[in-house]
Amino acid sequence: MSRVLLLNPPGKQLFLRDQYCSSVSKANYYWPPVDLLMQSGIISGEHEVTVLDAIIEKIPEDDCLARIGDLNPQCTVFVTGIASWVEDIKFAEKIKEHTGCLLIASGGLLLNKFRTVMERFDFIDAILMDYTSQAVVDYINGDYAQLHDICYRRGSEIIMAPASDLKEFSIPVPRHDLFPLNKYRLPHGRYRPLSSVLTNFGCPFQCGFCIAEQLRFKYRPVENVIPELDKLVSMGVREIFFKDFTFGIPRETSRRLCEEIISRWPKLSWICSSRVNTLDGDMLRLMKKAGCHTIQFGVESGNQEILDGNNKKITLEQVTETFSLCRSLGIKTLAHFILGLPGETEESLMETIKLARSIDCDYASFNLATPSPGTTLRERCLENNWLASDQEEYDSSRGYPVIETPLLSGEKLWKARNYALRSFYMRPSYIGKKLLGIRSLSDLTVLCREGLSLLGSIRG
Repeated sequence: MSRVLLLNPPGKQLFLRDQYCSSVSKANYYWPPVDLLMQSGIISGEHEVTVLDAIIEKIPEDDCLARIGDLNPQCTVFVTGIASWVEDIKFAEKIKEHTGCLLIASGGLLLNKFRTVMERFDFIDAILMDYTSQAVVDYINGDYAQLHDICYRRGSEIIMAPASDLKEFSIPVPRHDLFPLNKYRLPHGRYRPLSSVLTNFGCPFQCGFCIAEQLRFKYRPVENVIPELDKLVSMGVREIFFKDFTFGIPRETSRRLCEEIISRWPKLSWICSSRVNTLDGDMLRLMKKAGCHTIQFGVESGNQEILDGNNKKITLEQVTETFSLCRSLGIKTLAHFILGLPGETEESLMETIKLARSIDCDYASFNLATPSPGTTLRERCLENNWLASDQEEYDSSRGYPVIETPLLSGEKLWKARNYALRSFYMRPSYIGKKLLGIRSLSDLTVLCREGLSLLGSIRG
């Protein structure tokens, strides 16, 4: 049995690194990294697992390194992302020097750059290509004949094991008890402690700007999810963040899960992400009955040509209808928008900002288009020379634009992003609605904290 450390590294900012997506938290929110959660259950069946979430525990780099030295792991699995990978890799090298343990990395940018990273940083022993995979256990055990879903170093050779070809997957119950659940928070969450749960992996819709373009879609049977929810409820967890890229597929599996929640855990409260062309009235009503109170939707743009040109496969009519339906059912909504996608103009930016207000979503997230490795968006940027800088780290939430096209400069995009935040969140009607929603001192504290953090992100 080996000692395995699952590490969310320290950072200069509140980096979100999980599920192959990476950014800086906009408003002081954070949830358990689902990559490490999945691996905690898989690995703990055969090895001794420790979790260190240095970001949420606010552990400085030197202190974190000292704690890792005290733990003396034989293997460390760490998450990284496009917003933080340069400092993450530097810290990983210090871990190697300090402990000599096996180092296994997991992160979205590594899916496409695995060989380049392995060649450039010889202290990294392996890269996990699927965080729902058994690969780490097989690798630690030296069972190379069965290896899948991992790129690893064997002597001087870098070997890419074949990818698994599964439509369904099952995992042991993740070790939520190893994570500091009381420290995680969501601006739209109702209860603490909270934790993350995954019911499917990848996404079949293949949007041209999304890291999920590279992932084969697969899902967990309901029978495999039930023990995890049962364990969480027994731990006193009432708030769940379903971290699927798209909750609601396969439809029948999601229906069965909602029915099980209604019958087994009627007080469960939860949030998910989905698509406006996936959830209809019947499904939304069932989700509401099962405890869903907030849904995050990727709207991306208020311009249909931009949606079509980036393979979003939704219509503005579907956006309006779905948000209206959620509002009528009492389900809160968070709309994600991406500013600066190919085809963006000053006029289309104003269309997006207008749409954000007109659909009356409860929260709006205005992100800048990020050319993540492996996406169609990045290929288009390289082909057309649209990358405005050669920086190695990108942050879609707080960082300055890195994409410039003949139609839109980075400066104009940045001004539009700040205007979008001001025009949505500083409306008297929006502020009034938030103030009327205060029911406790805790509500007021959260509102003030999130508001101050949001104001801090509006600059320039």
